[in-house]
Amino acid sequence: MPTASGDMPVAEKKPMLPLIRRLVSEVNRRILQSPEELLSFEELADFAEATTPSAEDSSKIVQLRQQLCTALHQYFRKRWPIAKADWTPQEMARGLDRPTGNRSLGRFQVDLSAVGVPYINAAYVPGLTEEVSYVVTQHPLPSTVGHFWQMVIHLQPTAI
Repeated sequence: MPTASGDMPVAEKKPMLPLIRRLVSEVNRRILQSPEELLSFEELADFAEATTPSAEDSSKIVQLRQQLCTALHQYFRKRWPIAKADWTPQEMARGLDRPTGNRSLGRFQVDLSAVGVPYINAAYVPGLTEEVSYVVTQHPLPSTVGHFWQMVIHLQPTAI
């Protein structure tokens, strides 16, 4: 809402050191408790702010930021370890997937055969009010960048 002078208020920037210290402490505590939810939706904005580098950062902030990112990385690696994909030899031979166990399945798989793309590892995420709210995929391989952009043009998402 505009101020009395008509200017839009500027969001007050939180002090970085206490923010990162709190997040490092909370993430480490939650990792030890093996939670279902490591960060709440409400904490995502703080996390994004805490992990965004700034030229004014002190060495202590840089060190704490690295601890926060490392803790999350280790948590996700432990929870979802890298394993050899369970794909068939035909799926491996097509060379259109990353060497991870991620792939879209069943009714959520994006079919772009109508626009000449035989396969893309992407999935529809249904919404509450619309049939499709999002399409998720990993960043494309060098050999599939064209397929990615064909998908974008065909599906016309509101954001990329």
